[in-house]
Amino acid sequence: MSNFKIFISDVFDIKSEYYEKMQELIKNPNPLNEKYTEVHHIIPRFVYRDAHIPIDDSETNKVSLSIKNHILIHYYAAKCCFKQYKWKCLNAVLMTLGNISLHNFEEHLDEVAEQLAEVKKLLRETPMPDDIRQKCSWDHHRFSDAERKEKFGKQAIGNTYRCGTKHSAAV
Repeated sequence: MSNFKIFISDVFDIKSEYYEKMQELIKNPNPLNEKYTEVHHIIPRFVYRDAHIPIDDSETNKVSLSIKNHILIHYYAAKCCFKQYKWKCLNAVLMTLGNISLHNFEEHLDEVAEQLAEVKKLLRETPMPDDIRQKCSWDHHRFSDAERKEKFGKQAIGNTYRCGTKHSAAV
């Protein structure tokens, strides 16, 4: 497994117009020479994790992008990646937005608003992969009522501790 190599064509449709836009950002990552930049992995880290191989942290797989371009490159990646990577690429756009300091980005927010709105819509429409769903959600239907009572005991509904008591003299 150590000699297994992932190529960019394994993850992205290299004939897509969005792939071309990704390549343009890689060639010109910070056109305004902004002081605050973020490192982006060209082949996403999750692809390596899913394949159970070490992440390629070499300089050939990383690029330092302006904040706006970092969000845009994740958007373009989500638009040109293959189906099995779609949900994770879409989610990466929103994670990138969540990780940035908004005060460093406020003047650029309008420039990517349309793409962010589309990402949110696409993420709602794209089914979450089963392996991720199993990790992050608790399916309350997996237990019968009897199994649930045995496993978790009696569940109180609401806060019954102070039910019926006055909370202050004014009430």
